[in-house]
Amino acid sequence: MFKRLQGLLARGTAYYFPLLLLFMLSSCLVSSMDNEEDIPGGQRLESDVVEATFSIKTPVVPSSYAIAEEDENFIKEIQVLVFRKEDGTGRLLFAYSTEGVITTENNTTKEFTATLKKDLDNEYIFVILANSKGAINSMGGIAQNALKEKALPRIITRISDKWTASGSQNFTPIPMWGETTTPCSISENMSFTDLKLVRSVARVDIGSNLPASFFELKEIYVYNWKNRGRIIPDTDPDNWDATNHRALKLSIPDDDSLDPINETDPLVYSVPSGNKLQREIYLHEAEAVADGDDLDATCIVVGGNYNNSSRTTYYRIDFTESGSFRHILRNHLYNFGITNVLEEGYFTSDSAFRYKKTKLEVDITTWNMMDMKEVAIEGAFNLSVSTGRFDFTSTVSSGRLYVTSNNPKGWYVSGISNSRISVNKTATGDAVDVSVSGTTSLSNGFFYIISGNLTKKIIVNKY
Repeated sequence: MFKRLQGLLARGTAYYFPLLLLFMLSSCLVSSMDNEEDIPGGQRLESDVVEATFSIKTPVVPSSYAIAEEDENFIKEIQVLVFRKEDGTGRLLFAYSTEGVITTENNTTKEFTATLKKDLDNEYIFVILANSKGAINSMGGIAQNALKEKALPRIITRISDKWTASGSQNFTPIPMWGETTTPCSISENMSFTDLKLVRSVARVDIGSNLPASFFELKEIYVYNWKNRGRIIPDTDPDNWDATNHRALKLSIPDDDSLDPINETDPLVYSVPSGNKLQREIYLHEAEAVADGDDLDATCIVVGGNYNNSSRTTYYRIDFTESGSFRHILRNHLYNFGITNVLEEGYFTSDSAFRYKKTKLEVDITTWNMMDMKEVAIEGAFNLSVSTGRFDFTSTVSSGRLYVTSNNPKGWYVSGISNSRISVNKTATGDAVDVSVSGTTSLSNGFFYIISGNLTKKIIVNKY
């Protein structure tokens, strides 16, 4: 074709110029049509799209006095990564990404829509990422047809100092992840319900129920913290419990001698009042070190004034279980409750970190955020109930409420609002049986579970 065009030009450009122009326009039109077919997902017309609805649940979190629960569950932006299942191999290949638009939300449940390219001939998996756009941009995006297991580990969140979490007006949204599990085609009226989002970081709370005159918490240091973490964990069954949405092992980025993941300069927090610090310490996952490698372990050093002293001294506490170091896992809450102080601590935080002699007693409680139902924390003590309300009907008018508390004085029932409500402790002492007598409706009845200074109100309705 081009040889023929060269011949036409040799015979006279002016004469054949209109034919040349027509040829060029035709070539551009064909090229444009070819490019239009190359839209990710294989769709030719942009109008051939569907609006899919996603219902997601964020982790339940315990009550505290620092920031509101909605801050920890806040979603600033949300993206859907679309992976196409390859015929024959079953591999999942990146097709495209799309923005989600939140339409309904409360503290732990949110609904959003996303525009997807209709495709009845292929099957897809959808990866949901919240508050992660910056991490995707930092990696330069995801290449077309990239393997899912190769692309997702590269999505990393990074910090250069402590997490911004000093109050409701100054809180960095937490990156979260979830995904569908069953491949499906993309069709009209698509919807996905009850998708669970998992946080990429762990939370650490520290508190004391000791009188301030005996021990007043002043400062907290975090040593050997990690400056980056993977937003999406390995989902291999050995690493991830898909049923309970729980990390079993670590999913951490590769270390680099030129860009070490470990930070040796500690994070420093001040404790304003109340002998506790809650919802301010958020950490990337960290690996448990071998026994004896104490100086390499991620750990906490607390500073406090002992026995009415005006001088702050320091004590080290570790992430341990049965005396051995443990992993710090995503979406977990680690509550360090100081139960007793034996003597004055070290004069510097660095001395406490290095020499580690135990001079205080601490109770470490760990929750997977997806396991938590209704939890309240006050220093070293916590109170957890299996639900915050009962909605009985004419056919179901009784149920069981499970209660746990680490307060040595236990817990009790108080303030039953209506004589029709019956609340009886079980023989095992770890639950109460709740029932409503009569056949007529009951609205907004309630009773309280009380343990020390902690109280959980339980709503009771009958319809």
